[in-house]
Amino acid sequence: MSASAVDMHGVLGYDATAMTQILCRVTPVMKRFLLPAAVLALFGCVPHTRMYRPSPSEEVAFKACRRDVFPDDVRESFDKYQTVPLAWASIIKHVDVKETDSHVIVRMRAEHHYFDWLEDHGVQEEIYFLSPRGEGEFVAEFRIKKPVPVDALTRSVQPGRMLIAYGTPTRLEGRLIHMKAGFISTYGQRMFRTDILDYGRPGQPTKRLKVPT
Repeated sequence: MSASAVDMHGVLGYDATAMTQILCRVTPVMKRFLLPAAVLALFGCVPHTRMYRPSPSEEVAFKACRRDVFPDDVRESFDKYQTVPLAWASIIKHVDVKETDSHVIVRMRAEHHYFDWLEDHGVQEEIYFLSPRGEGEFVAEFRIKKPVPVDALTRSVQPGRMLIAYGTPTRLEGRLIHMKAGFISTYGQRMFRTDILDYGRPGQPTKRLKVPT
């Protein structure tokens, strides 16, 4: 299980390198034998919830981008947010990867999902509980300077993966927002779920849909 992070140099005024972070997880095999919290504690994996922890190369973008501005805010006041760095959680629906002589250009169409920016480390494998709801689709586009492992990059942005896009809105096509992404983090389907908690923007009610197992 891994999270892929990719940087487009200079968009948000920082410089980071592509990397892969391995998160401390309890594997499915371990779960069969290590369910009691006391046993999990022996392995340093006591069930707990904590704030989302960006990778070292992601941290600058995480701090620079606003997480309290949502797609509908941008649709309603595009000029106001056109130069504001934003962070949105989503699930990739379609991706197009192209190469030029000097860059790899990735264009992703994604479905926004509300995200409470929490990690839930428990007996379940997934740690991110996205809401099944959100505020529609947007397109995130970024380019990364070669050399870059194109095959690995393409695998990291496949449809169905969770995407956190850090960037600024560039144009509005109907209700479809286009974003110039300066940094992205993606997570495989074994890292997140959308069927545990139903919630909206901060301050709105949260409904538990099921107990994670």
